[in-house]
Amino acid sequence: MALAAPAIGAIVHVAQVVRPVAAPPASHVHRSHVVSLHRSSGGYGLGDEDHRLDGPALMLLPAGDRDNSRLSGPDRAWWVQFDGSAVRSVRGGAELQLDSGVVRGSRLRRLTPQQDRTAGGLFRELHAAWRLGTPVAGLQVRARLLDLLALWAAPSSPDDAVDRLRERIERDACDATLSLGDLARDLARDLDALTAAFRLRFGVTPVAYRTRQRLQLARELLVHDQQPLEDIARRCGFADAGYLCRVFRQQLGMSPLTYARRCGAPPTHR
Repeated sequence: MALAAPAIGAIVHVAQVVRPVAAPPASHVHRSHVVSLHRSSGGYGLGDEDHRLDGPALMLLPAGDRDNSRLSGPDRAWWVQFDGSAVRSVRGGAELQLDSGVVRGSRLRRLTPQQDRTAGGLFRELHAAWRLGTPVAGLQVRARLLDLLALWAAPSSPDDAVDRLRERIERDACDATLSLGDLARDLARDLDALTAAFRLRFGVTPVAYRTRQRLQLARELLVHDQQPLEDIARRCGFADAGYLCRVFRQQLGMSPLTYARRCGAPPTHR
């Protein structure tokens, strides 16, 4: 698909930033559309969406949408600001007007390592051409911008989304404030479809896989930590000690305290 020629207006600015340490939280409303590439971790609000970065991501932020960055680590970023009618904000994402239709999606697209390399190369070429400032270089700038928009609009494969969901569950399994629906929205996928693909790939549902991760940490803490059972339960993402006990009996056929004793842990959990 190609963008209609008049849809992209003036290129306002192109820049790169490298921050070796986490920057303070920042909030901006841009007058122009922004396409950016971030390689960082932490929270990132885009319009009415809120994401958690854990790797490279390509963002499309329509003009007038708020940009809220709460990054917790170093950041390497590129961005280009541009005008035109090709992009507009919609609820839960952005809309890209093509000459043959419309593409809608989350403002944030997570990238595979190969896609990250592609996006980085496009930004480097775009930046070099923009600095030249010649008419021919201007055509190259617009061409690379269209390539970046095409990368944002390209559908991700089901396997990519499933692998990313597994990675997020493993990393954030004990975060009781983060639901599987939140993770699906971060991946711009339908939760039911993602659950079916996950079960087909790994033989368990995302809920069961997350419970398995939580239970594994609880087992380790019961053996190696001196905390009360209630504290261990909450640290592992369980609602309370009673729920942890039910899961233990369902999965292992014994209570947490029995498990701890059999593993030779001192009788300190209460």
